[in-house]
Amino acid sequence: MLTSAGETPAELFARSMSELLVQSLVAHTHIRVVGPIDSVRDAATSATNGGVSGVLTGHVSVRDGRLSLAVRVVDASTSTVVWSREASVDLDELSGFDVEEQWSREIAATVGDPAGPVIRQEVARRSPSTRPELAARLAFYAYLDSGSERSVREAVAALDAALDAGHRTPTLLAMRAAMANTCSVYEFADRDVELDRAESLAREALAQDGGHVHAHLVLSWPALQRGQVGLAVDLAETAARLAPYQPFALSTAGMALITCGEWQRGSALIRESLRLNPSQSAQTHSWLAMAHLAEGDYERALAEAALLPSEGEYFWGPLFRAMALAGVGYTEQAQVECARAWQIRPDVMPDVGAHLGGVFRLTPEQLDRLVALVPAPATEIPEQRGVRSLPTPLTS
Repeated sequence: MLTSAGETPAELFARSMSELLVQSLVAHTHIRVVGPIDSVRDAATSATNGGVSGVLTGHVSVRDGRLSLAVRVVDASTSTVVWSREASVDLDELSGFDVEEQWSREIAATVGDPAGPVIRQEVARRSPSTRPELAARLAFYAYLDSGSERSVREAVAALDAALDAGHRTPTLLAMRAAMANTCSVYEFADRDVELDRAESLAREALAQDGGHVHAHLVLSWPALQRGQVGLAVDLAETAARLAPYQPFALSTAGMALITCGEWQRGSALIRESLRLNPSQSAQTHSWLAMAHLAEGDYERALAEAALLPSEGEYFWGPLFRAMALAGVGYTEQAQVECARAWQIRPDVMPDVGAHLGGVFRLTPEQLDRLVALVPAPATEIPEQRGVRSLPTPLTS
C-alpha cells in the first residue's frame, strides 16, 4: 500500500495507484500477487505477514499543485531495493498520468523472470535443505544462467527427483521437458528418446493447464525436428501471445522462431525481452548473432557475438565470432576464435555444417555460405580456462 502526505488529493491518489498497480500485476500470470496490504517500516515483516518474497511500497506527496510519486520493490530477505521508479506531474495534468501499466511490466520482469534479480538471489541462496520442488526450479534457473554441462546434469537430477516425489506440476513438467530438448542436441543422450520425453512431459503439463506458456514453447522443438515447421512456428507465436510482457517467454519464443528460420520475427521478440529485462544471460545474444549471420549481415552479427562470453568454454561464442570476423574480413582474428572453438568442441568442428543444420532451419545456400565462413584455426591461441558450456536450444 502506498503512503501519502501533503495536500489533496495525495491520499486518494495513493489508494487508487495501489489498486491499479495490483490489478496490472495480477495480469502477469508468472508471478503471484498478494495485496494490497498495509506495509510497515520493516519490509521483511510485511513480507512475512503477506507470505511473499518481496514488498511493493511507495509514497505520494502533493505540494504547491504538483504530485510526486516514488515506488519501489524491496527484497524481503535482504531488504535491498530491487526495482524503483519516480515520477511527478502537475495536478491539472493528472488525468493523463498512467504509469501503472508500464511499471507493472517492469516489476513483473524484475520479480518473476528467471534472469531477474529476485530469482538470481534465490538461486544464490539455495542450500541442500531446500524443498525438492523449489530445488528443482532453482536448479533449472541456474542452468539457464550458466548453460554448463554440469548445470544440465544438476537440473535434470533435481527435476527428476521432484517429479518422482509426486510434484508433477505444469511448471516442473515443462522445465523437465525443456531439459530433454537440450539433452537431445548432445552426444550424452539418445536424441529420439529425449524428443519423445519432451513431447510427453509438455503434453502432460498442457493437460493440467492448457495455457501454460513454457509447455507450448517446449513442444515447438520436437515439432521442428520432425519436420512440422508450421506447427513449431504456431506454438512459439502462441506462447508470445499468451505472455506478451514476460521476458523469459518472449526470449524463448524468439529462440524457437530463429531455429525455425524466422530470423526477423525471432530477433524482434528477443529484443523486446531484453528491453523488458536487460539483465538476461549474455548467451541470449547468440541467437541474435546467428540470425544476422544467416541473413549475411556480418557487422551486426559481430556486434552481437562480441557480447558473448569470452572466458570459459561457451562454444557458440568463439564459433559465431569467428564466422562474423571472417565475414567482415578480419581473417587472423577469426582464426584465433576458430582455434578456441576447436578446443571446446573438437567433436563438432570437423563438421560445423551438421551442427548448424541440426539446430537451425537453413536453406542449402545459407548453410554452404556459413560453413565457408569458418576459417582454418590459428596454430597458437591464448590459453582459456573454464567450465564447459553448451548452447541451449529453446530453453532459456
